[in-house]
Amino acid sequence: MMGSFVIKSICAYIFICAVFIILPFYSFKILGYGVTSSISIFINGAPLVFIYSPENITYFFSIGSNYTLPLDVSTGNTDVDTWWYKLEDLRHDRVVYEKVVFNPNFTFDATRWSNRLTVFVNSTRGDIGNASVVFFITVPNSPPVLDNISYQLYACEDLAFIHSFNVTDVDEDELTLNLYPKNPFFVYPAYFDNHNPPVTSAIISSALSKAQIGEYNETLYVTDGVLSDYKNFLVNVLEINHKPSITNPGVQTIWDKGDNNNLYLDFWTSDVEDGNETGGNLTYTLSFNNGPSLFNIGSTTGIINWTANPVYDGIYNLTVCARDLGLARPHPNISLCNSSGVNAYGCVNFSLTVTNENRPPYFVSYEPLIRNLTIKAGEYLQFNVTVRDPDGTIPDIYWYVDSAKRKNVTSGSLNDTFNYTFECSEGGYHEIKSEITDGLLNASTNWSIFVSIIGCPTLLPGGGGGSTSGGGAGEAAPACENKWVCQDWSVCQNLEFSYLAGNISEKDYSDLEVMCSIFDLGKGDCGFQVRECKDLNTCRSLGNKPLEIQACFYSQYPNCKDGIKNCHGGGCELLTDCGGPCPPCPTCSDGIQNQGESGIDCGGPCPFTCEAKEKREKIKFNYALILITLLILIVVIIIIMKVMQIIKTRKESRNLQWYKLK
Repeated sequence: MMGSFVIKSICAYIFICAVFIILPFYSFKILGYGVTSSISIFINGAPLVFIYSPENITYFFSIGSNYTLPLDVSTGNTDVDTWWYKLEDLRHDRVVYEKVVFNPNFTFDATRWSNRLTVFVNSTRGDIGNASVVFFITVPNSPPVLDNISYQLYACEDLAFIHSFNVTDVDEDELTLNLYPKNPFFVYPAYFDNHNPPVTSAIISSALSKAQIGEYNETLYVTDGVLSDYKNFLVNVLEINHKPSITNPGVQTIWDKGDNNNLYLDFWTSDVEDGNETGGNLTYTLSFNNGPSLFNIGSTTGIINWTANPVYDGIYNLTVCARDLGLARPHPNISLCNSSGVNAYGCVNFSLTVTNENRPPYFVSYEPLIRNLTIKAGEYLQFNVTVRDPDGTIPDIYWYVDSAKRKNVTSGSLNDTFNYTFECSEGGYHEIKSEITDGLLNASTNWSIFVSIIGCPTLLPGGGGGSTSGGGAGEAAPACENKWVCQDWSVCQNLEFSYLAGNISEKDYSDLEVMCSIFDLGKGDCGFQVRECKDLNTCRSLGNKPLEIQACFYSQYPNCKDGIKNCHGGGCELLTDCGGPCPPCPTCSDGIQNQGESGIDCGGPCPFTCEAKEKREKIKFNYALILITLLILIVVIIIIMKVMQIIKTRKESRNLQWYKLK
């Protein structure tokens, strides 16, 4: 009997253990809900939490609706003090709600895409239990939306143009933007991936020239690969008036008698709008800034021709200006370009010395004192000179790099600083020279520079030439960020025909064949297209340069009805047979019921239901009706007041006549 009791006790213990250990991992369904939960029985410890809704499934919602779900939970035989939940947005790795207190049979708003809901319960004994569920919210695709683009935009001659705008795509899809036509304007950036809406792009250009003045009718497109949006707008490039560019003659020294006592200067001038000094559109003036006015200048020729004598010995500071005609018809908005379009002046200052004894200028000091320098490519160099002329003339200062003049300082300073950077392409020995002159006699000083290219990256072809800079010695050269923009792809050409005609290299032919095989294009369909890309920042590198040649599906007569997304007519289609050179792609603002819409620009992929759109339009109509009614009422009141004023005036007139007759 005793042994039987022991055996029964052991069996009972094993059964209880099985219930306590195995049962919590058992999955079952209750009332049609798929539930995967843990069930435990504890006399003391964390209470169990069962989540019946939401389930570990995908929930479907319509566009524009709230993602509201029931929160159905329970616990074991535990006296509950408090329920709360935590909601996490797994796509964006963020906590939406940290601690929301609720009661069972509650509803809550989830987020789009992947969610993790963790439910907590606090028992009356102070024990806390929790359980989690991961679920997914999906919504039909919505079109991207362009915003912040005015219909009329203005750009200025000589300036780069930039107009920023926003693109909102609630689906956070990969976006492609395109501007048609391109050049001189482009869109940058033109691609977005893994983004949070809204994103910012811009319509940009490089500095606009005189030849690019005028009005451009542009269309900006955006697509997520399925749906799209577009905006039409105008860019007006405004003309500005440039001041004349007049040649500086530099410091002048002449004798007061005998040879070299004649001053002959021809001020060569050019003006972008009015030509040069021979066209008769420029007017010259001459001013003596000190001393008497010894001579004048030809008002239309820009020529000074004067002979000195001992009476006029001295140093004179002069200013010569050339005035143009200004713009014939300045644009009404030219002030946006900080210009008025009226007459502009170009002026130069120079010094004239009349003497019977001339001594050469000389260097008072110079830096660096070391004449032979060894530097690394990219390192800034700084040179400084202080000069003097014993006759009191202020010498001109010129700077040369390897015999090429890089900087002029004329009439006005006895001190000058010159900064220069040798690039990685300029390794080896170089010379920097400073030269001074009083117009007749010169002096110079120079430095020998060895440029080391140790540590330089491999340069791309086309580099060369240094750059002057206002930075100090030892500063790091500023980084240049490429800003690539590209023309549209050309019409797709047949690869085989082009190769046989000798229009493509063997290497490109081989590479494009591989690309076509990847796209499963046979020889009859295998084509290629090219485009030109340029860096608006003109950096001296090809970093991240886009492709300028690619494989494509060859069509002999590409058009807007061939069912192929291709390029023709000077542009590329945005989606198949729409956008670019073709009619715009369907949108939610084109006034046409298309792309699966329930009504005109509502329902389907559009952000508003037709009921909501009708309600919005009704509200707009009511506001418009109220405004029109108020305007009519104001007009009626004004008319009544005018009529009353007329009646009053006539009555007073009749009374006055009656009084006179009486």
